[in-house]
Amino acid sequence: MSAQTGLISGRVGGLCLAAGQSQRMGEGTNKLILPIDGIPLVCWPVDAMRDAGLGPLRVVTGFESRRVEQELAVRECVFYEHADWESGMGSSLAFGARQMMSEVVRGEATWEAMLVCLGDLPGLRSATVEKVLGAASPDRIEKQIVIPTFKGRRGHPVLFGRKYWSALARLSGDRGAKAIAESAGDHLVEVEVETKAIFADLDTPEDLSDWLERDR
Repeated sequence: MSAQTGLISGRVGGLCLAAGQSQRMGEGTNKLILPIDGIPLVCWPVDAMRDAGLGPLRVVTGFESRRVEQELAVRECVFYEHADWESGMGSSLAFGARQMMSEVVRGEATWEAMLVCLGDLPGLRSATVEKVLGAASPDRIEKQIVIPTFKGRRGHPVLFGRKYWSALARLSGDRGAKAIAESAGDHLVEVEVETKAIFADLDTPEDLSDWLERDR
């Protein structure tokens, strides 16, 4: 971990979204607990964020929450169980943001930003997370949004300074945070990374098969 990343990581809370039902993966399949190289899918992004110095992570669960929590039990996560997870990813992000805001208000945390990641990115590694953290400015982190890109395409994890938490908390349904990011103006930072793992999620059986068969 670089000195810059170490300085930032202690001021950032990590949030992983792991509440969805995986409908496109097939009936009765919870993709988040499928083994990828012998490790449940959801553990890969969680480990990447933990290895980058964030932890204990906050994880939003919903569908089969107990099974997901069981797979992550040894990773010392704090779980936010979202009763309305079926409403969509925006709803889950809003719920997670509200829970993290509450921890700060209660004095249980002193975060100035949150790093939000999807739970189905098996290729994400700590080096990429560290690059996102390292792109944040220590003296402006509360006002910044940092987004990784690969060949111009945006991905995850995304850092949101505390200025944007209230807007995140108002999201609903499947509405994501794109409009919030665009509202940041000069405080929006895009950092180019060397891997498409930032958006290589696994939504379908074909995605899973392609991932398992690729040379990586």
